[in-house]
Amino acid sequence: ADIARGDDITSLKFTLVSWLMQTSLTLNSIIFHRNKFCLRFYHNTTEQLLCPVNYNWDDAAIWNYHPDYCAMFYSWPSYLYSDRYYNPKNPMKGLFKDELLMKAVKHIFTSPSSAE
Repeated sequence: ADIARGDDITSLKFTLVSWLMQTSLTLNSIIFHRNKFCLRFYHNTTEQLLCPVNYNWDDAAIWNYHPDYCAMFYSWPSYLYSDRYYNPKNPMKGLFKDELLMKAVKHIFTSPSSAE
């Protein structure tokens, strides 16, 4: 079972890239799953998902790594929230409910086919 789960986690990187290509997020360029440079903060789509919810991704100062915008331990990434919507008055609403996150959990803990 541990080996199978490890295989599922390994295949998640490839599967996640295909899910990202199917989302409504704006893809300015192709995401190459074998190239780590295209992932994390090096691609517009993944940057948007990793952007803390308390910051507005549409603000150009965030893209330019302005020193006033620091990610702290309490800065939750937007991919954790349903539809990437964060309500500062109710921060628990939608937390851990995003569709991509739910698919990833199913992919790892049940089976890759259950996430489709």
